Amino acid sequence: MPQKRNISFGIITFVLSCGLMLAGCQGPDTEAENKKPPSGCSLLTTEEAAYLVGKPVEPGAGSMLGCGWAPKGETMSYLNLQVKKSPNSPDHYLGLSPEDGTRFKKVEDLGHEAVIAVREGDVLVLMAWKGPWQIKFTVGFLDIKPDSEGFQRLKATAKKALAKLE
Repeated sequence: MPQKRNISFGIITFVLSCGLMLAGCQGPDTEAENKKPPSGCSLLTTEEAAYLVGKPVEPGAGSMLGCGWAPKGETMSYLNLQVKKSPNSPDHYLGLSPEDGTRFKKVEDLGHEAVIAVREGDVLVLMAWKGPWQIKFTVGFLDIKPDSEGFQRLKATAKKALAKLE
């Protein structure tokens, strides 16, 4: 009788251990997925934003749309940076063809993946992914053309911002 009890106890212990192990294994990104996204203001310094805008800027100001930087003496943000968890992959955007003529293009060597939205020859938005995070630079007022020096500055700035994401 004691042997049967030991075997039953061993089986129950094994089953409970497996159940607890499985309950604790929710995937490698679970911790990051439970984190709140960092503020866009924490990913760029005022100097980095000024480098991208091409002139001195006010310190970044947070809003529902992320963090915005306006040139000194102006009130409209020329640069906005938003960080969020994104269920959409770059392929989602690459398949879109909005009626306004905006086209999405893949960007190489940036984050896990990245795309830009281009309309009438100007880069409007750069989106890049790292882990569960998507960063979105809105730069429509900066007159950045793909393959220009301004685009290289945008890409370098995005790399710095992505490096600060955990």
